[in-house]
Amino acid sequence: MAQIVDRMIRAAKLDATLFEEVARDETTMGEALTVVLIASAASGFGLLLAGPVGLIGGAIAALVSWFIWAWIAFFVGTVMVPDPGTNTNLPAVLRVTGYASAPGVIAVLGLIPLFGPLVSFVASLWMLAAFVVAIRVVMNFE
Repeated sequence: MAQIVDRMIRAAKLDATLFEEVARDETTMGEALTVVLIASAASGFGLLLAGPVGLIGGAIAALVSWFIWAWIAFFVGTVMVPDPGTNTNLPAVLRVTGYASAPGVIAVLGLIPLFGPLVSFVASLWMLAAFVVAIRVVMNFE
């Protein structure tokens, strides 16, 4: 458990070496899924003030978004605009983008009245930054 927490912190710090490790290590798919589930649950809890629909819908939307964005990034990066050094596969993209969702854990702070939308916005921007770093690493973009 300590290893996954350490990796989540490194992902939140936008540590490119973490994304390199995760891209190469095929055994981290379960960990990446766990990170996505934790971030999805945090997002759902952050929307709890919207009721049970916010809780369940937010968690499911975050999980489904991971698959969709990872697939889109894989397709665009390997088919539409591949770099000459790009040599990756969809599982590697899923692993790194799973870890890129780590900053989403702060979305749980959306429970704080009046700050919910701001926290969600900050969490989204932070996850986007992590996603960009992760994709840049896994696709070997210069």
